[in-house]
Amino acid sequence: MKRHFIPLLIIGILAGQTLWAKDSYWPRVIRFDQGTITLYQPQPESLVGNNLHGRAAVMVKQKKEGAPVFGAFWFDANIFTDRDERMVTVESISLSNIKFPEEIDAAREQEIRSILEAEIPNMSLEFQLDELLATIEE
Repeated sequence: MKRHFIPLLIIGILAGQTLWAKDSYWPRVIRFDQGTITLYQPQPESLVGNNLHGRAAVMVKQKKEGAPVFGAFWFDANIFTDRDERMVTVESISLSNIKFPEEIDAAREQEIRSILEAEIPNMSLEFQLDELLATIEE
């Protein structure tokens, strides 16, 4: 059952509605000593005030290993909304959960989480308010 959960989750995330601004490029790649982490377009789940909760798929490709491993993480973000320009900017973001299949042990999962927590806040994440509202209402 667990082996089927992650691929189905990834397909659901990747098939989700586009949210982030078209000038933002997705997927984004984070390079680290042992390989790369590909971050796919985040999908919002809820918005309460200026707190956005969502999820995103990731692919980890280690230099030593041939096959990439897919996983997902959930996040909570504080956003700033410019109502005049109808744009939303992520001011801060934290990972609330991360899941990978058995191929990734707990130590490696924690390492990936640390890399994501360090790198994602450095990304300029901006998107249209109307797209966010339409996505949340579905």
